[in-house]
Amino acid sequence: MELKSFKFDDYRAFPDRERTLMAWYESAEGAALFDSLQGEIAQLLSQRFGYLGVQVGAGGRGATLVELSRVRTYVLISSLALPGCVQAIPAALPLAAESADLIVLAHVLEHAPDPHQVLREAERVLVPEGDVVIVSFDPLSLWGLWTWFNGTILHGNYAPWQGRFYSYFRVREWLNVLGFDLNAVRRLAILPPSGNGRFRHKIEGMERIGRRWCAPLGGVRIITARKHRSGMILVRPAWKRNPAKAGVIAGNVSRSMSNDR
Repeated sequence: MELKSFKFDDYRAFPDRERTLMAWYESAEGAALFDSLQGEIAQLLSQRFGYLGVQVGAGGRGATLVELSRVRTYVLISSLALPGCVQAIPAALPLAAESADLIVLAHVLEHAPDPHQVLREAERVLVPEGDVVIVSFDPLSLWGLWTWFNGTILHGNYAPWQGRFYSYFRVREWLNVLGFDLNAVRRLAILPPSGNGRFRHKIEGMERIGRRWCAPLGGVRIITARKHRSGMILVRPAWKRNPAKAGVIAGNVSRSMSNDR
């Protein structure tokens, strides 16, 4: 597949969006969501082994999600100059091809000018049978609709809903084109969070019930997919004639022709 060219200037606003998202994760409702997100990621990646895991996007609260897997080494890539992070944009990862066993994209697609290129980079960096985990917000949810009405209409756009969000079917189509097999889809945040988080403990039971019976309405979506293993073409060696037998046959034919003369 031909890679689409992109401009680094298109990502000038990406660090500000990532910084805003990290600040929101420091709030009470963001911290509650991140705790739930860590629990889900830990279950999904509990049996994921490998040598190198990569998380693209700082996520929140200074914690990483890729470390919840069982990879030996992990690295955090961010557009911000953060301690312990490699500073880069998600459309041009400073990694060799087929070098990572696991890639976690933490709220990257909704903020990237070209999400196609981000997924292409993930496919390039992943080894065959490597996994990609995509964490994103889903606008077609109770939380998304509540935020759209309460934030966009009444108070203007605000974090964490400051990006361009894509449906599950669109992301699935992109993954299929790039040769990924969809493994699992999980959703969190069925109910809209409270304004300051002080009522979260009262609705945890309702949240668990909603995740069981109304999972498609979750405001946070986690998609895991696996890269296809490259197909192997077996080339059988061409059969070779035995030169000795060929010589004998040729010699016999020559003598037979000479005798006929």
